[in-house]
Amino acid sequence: MRTLFLAWQDPKSRRWYPVGRLASSNQLYSFQYTKGAEQAAAAGFQPLASFPELRTIYVSEHLFPLFTNRILPHSRPEYGDYLKWLSVPPSERDPVVILSRSGGQRVTDTLEVFPCPEETERPGAPDDEPGLLPPSRYALEGDAGGLEPRRAVQIVVRDRARSKALPAAEGKAAREEGPPKAERER
Repeated sequence: MRTLFLAWQDPKSRRWYPVGRLASSNQLYSFQYTKGAEQAAAAGFQPLASFPELRTIYVSEHLFPLFTNRILPHSRPEYGDYLKWLSVPPSERDPVVILSRSGGQRVTDTLEVFPCPEETERPGAPDDEPGLLPPSRYALEGDAGGLEPRRAVQIVVRDRARSKALPAAEGKAAREEGPPKAERER
C-alpha cells in the first residue's frame, strides 16, 4: 500500500494542517479525512467539493480528479523533463509515486501532497535508533499532526450512474465502475 497525505494551508496564519489521507492498494484508491481536518476546520477549512463528508471513506478504481489534476499529463511534450526533474525513472507510471515527489502544488489553491513518513536509518545514528524521513517541510503538531485516519461511518463508492454510500460496519467491498461522465469528458 502506498500512502500520501493531503495538507491544507491556512491562508491567514500560513500554518499547514494534514487534512486527508490517500491510499493506493490493489488497483484501488481510497481517500479519507484525518483528525487534522477537525483541527483545520477551527481555522476555516471546509470539506472539499469532491469529498464533502468528513466521516466518509471514498473509494475508486481511478485516481480521484483532485489528485489527477496535480500531475502533468503524459501527453505533454515536457513530461520526460518533468520526470527527470522529479528524479523519477521514465518508466514509472504510478501517479502516487509522482505525486509523492512533486507535492502536487497548484497556484490556484492551498493544498499540497506529501508522502507518509517512513522509518529509515540515519547516517551516523546507532543501529538501534532508526529515524523518520520527515514529510517535506511540514511541522506536525499535536496528535502526530492529525495523521491518524478518522473512524469512518460509511464508504462512498462512485460509479457512472450515481454515488452510493455503504455503511462501513457492513464491510462490503467497494469498487468503482469508472469516473462520472462529466469527469470523463474533460
